[in-house]
Amino acid sequence: MKVGAQLKVTMQEILKLDNFQNVDVVAGHDGLNNDIENVYVMEVPDISAYVNEGGLLFTTLYPIVDNKTAMKNFIPELKKLGLAGVAIKVGRYVEEIPAYMLEQADDLSLPVLQLPSTSNFSFLLNDILTELLGKKTKELEFRESISSKLHTLLLSGADIKDLLSYVSVVTSMDIIIISEQLKFVEASSSDSSVNFKVMDDKFYVKSINKIEFLEDEPCIQFEGKVYLRKNVIIQPIDAGEKILGYIILIKKNDKSRLEYLDIIVEQSIILLAFLLQNRQTLLQKERNYLDNFIRDIINENYQFQSELIEKAKVFKWNFHFPNIILLIDITNNHEDNKVASYYKSIDSGIITEEIARSCEIPLENCKVALHNDHIICFISVALITDLSTKLKRASEQIAKHFKKYGSIKISISDKIYSIDEIQSSYNDAVLVQNIYKEVYKDESFIEFYNDIGIYKIFHLIKDKDYLSKYVEEKLGTVIASDEKNDMELIKTLKVLIKNNMNVKKSADELFIHYNSLRYRVNKLNELGIEIKDGNEMTEIAVACQLLSYLNNTT
Repeated sequence: MKVGAQLKVTMQEILKLDNFQNVDVVAGHDGLNNDIENVYVMEVPDISAYVNEGGLLFTTLYPIVDNKTAMKNFIPELKKLGLAGVAIKVGRYVEEIPAYMLEQADDLSLPVLQLPSTSNFSFLLNDILTELLGKKTKELEFRESISSKLHTLLLSGADIKDLLSYVSVVTSMDIIIISEQLKFVEASSSDSSVNFKVMDDKFYVKSINKIEFLEDEPCIQFEGKVYLRKNVIIQPIDAGEKILGYIILIKKNDKSRLEYLDIIVEQSIILLAFLLQNRQTLLQKERNYLDNFIRDIINENYQFQSELIEKAKVFKWNFHFPNIILLIDITNNHEDNKVASYYKSIDSGIITEEIARSCEIPLENCKVALHNDHIICFISVALITDLSTKLKRASEQIAKHFKKYGSIKISISDKIYSIDEIQSSYNDAVLVQNIYKEVYKDESFIEFYNDIGIYKIFHLIKDKDYLSKYVEEKLGTVIASDEKNDMELIKTLKVLIKNNMNVKKSADELFIHYNSLRYRVNKLNELGIEIKDGNEMTEIAVACQLLSYLNNTT
């Protein structure tokens, strides 16, 4: 069954018109439900340029009666052009419609109407056009009526829920609104999103005129019941090129209104787009307030924990200690889309859902925002056992969900027990990000501050000049040589240390010939690096790690 066909009249319907009482259907009976959108008269042999899909063609066959090839191809060509049917007048140029045409029409389900020799094209066309005009007039009247009622509802202060309730009454359908990320927003018959689930997102389409209630695949689950695709209509709610969400209509029973349904949906979408844009504006303001609040927390603008905890309640945030900071960075080749990827990730709700599910905590115990080019998550973790395992599991699921945006880099702080530790713990999570970005390059990672080893000691030394002097003392000649000759000796040294000075394994990792690496080793010896001195190499290894630390924190 098609939706949105009220600008049309079917082949079956025109047979009931006054001037069609003596018209016979002689072939293509299976196509009598084809919709007629316009009518045409064949005056030239090649009519393809003069007709459109959904047309009914009237002809005497005079333009092609002497062309056997054209006659043979006539019915298949009409089918190819998408015509609703053909009406052929017999008696003057053809005594009867050729049998092969009738066979072709039956095979192609293209209705063929046989008009008597006394029929008048003008009267027949006028009947159809009058019928179409009448439907168009009714449609315009209905559009004006539904638009007026919906606008009156909006001007009276109605919200999305009120609008959906009204549309539900008009259509005898349940109505659901979901976000662009396919998350529940509102419904006409429920105040809860707990029982809603999109089961297959391939059904989300752009044109209601393309929808047919044919599919038997599960589409959505709502209030404990699974609905098949044939029982729902799904349409995007858009403002220009931007999709704000989707409206879903669920047939309750056979009384659901299909007549003028496309007009009801069209007019509803106009107002829903307005209401959703207003909602998004409010959400953006709330998001800005939250971002500022988190900035104040990290910058230690709150002196008392009780003040922070009370302020958090404004954002429906159950903040308490101990807490954990989890940072997410999304890296891709399109930096201009990075912020959009962050907001899509946050708005999807997936981050809080996965953390809450894995850690077995309420959603309110986790708050997500954008801060300093990272997604930052504060997680209240009191009484959570096996915390690292659960956070790792949640992080893996988050990375899996968002890998379409790029590589997902996740760092996790140690537990925070007081307001005074928040800033330092945030810096710890940033440090982990900076260190492992060098290690993993463009790959995703999940790393804990607790696992960064010696870097934690470096981090406790506030005098960075002192650390730099140590690096200069141990690696200064090698760094200077790299700056002058670009031999990658520092990189070579790090790989050698990583592989316990195994030259062959290191050459393979560096993708260079064994003899090339031997040359670099000799060069390192010339620069004062005693490869065979175990004590010296221990200090060199510390200096290499310290160099990486300084490069990522200064």
